[in-house]
Amino acid sequence: GDGRRATLTLDDNTTVAGFQIESQGAASGLDLVASPSGRHGAAYDATRAGIKSVNKSGLDLHDNTFRNVTYGAIVVDTLDGSDDTFTATFHNNRFNDAGIQGLVLDTHGASGTYDVTIATNEFSGNGDSGLVLDARTYDRASLVIDSVTANNNGGNGLDINLQGNRY
Repeated sequence: GDGRRATLTLDDNTTVAGFQIESQGAASGLDLVASPSGRHGAAYDATRAGIKSVNKSGLDLHDNTFRNVTYGAIVVDTLDGSDDTFTATFHNNRFNDAGIQGLVLDTHGASGTYDVTIATNEFSGNGDSGLVLDARTYDRASLVIDSVTANNNGGNGLDINLQGNRY
């Protein structure tokens, strides 16, 4: 990335596979993304983020490396329509050396289904938590975390809030 915005911005039903994403430029300007949970302030600054996804579902990220970015990926979903379904799969990614967090999933539905799988990912050397996940107010929530490593992060390795339960 060039430091002015996220390297990739995702749409619905997007697959990102086999990329090495790094930010080479110094941060310039702001690329604000509202935080539904407010846990990390009113907004995330996606400047120098690897991936940004706002109100999109059907995401599949696998076999990617994210390094030297502010956030490896910021995924925010605040849909409040008739179907608030959010689905995403993260498999065999490396979220390393992010200035803030490796992967942020900050999602709130008014109803609907939450279905996320995070498997065989590495979170290491990030300035704060490796994985930050906040999912609330869904009718049904399914979260699978399997074979994840989190080492040498400045905050928690995994910081999870699922339907109001902190893990």
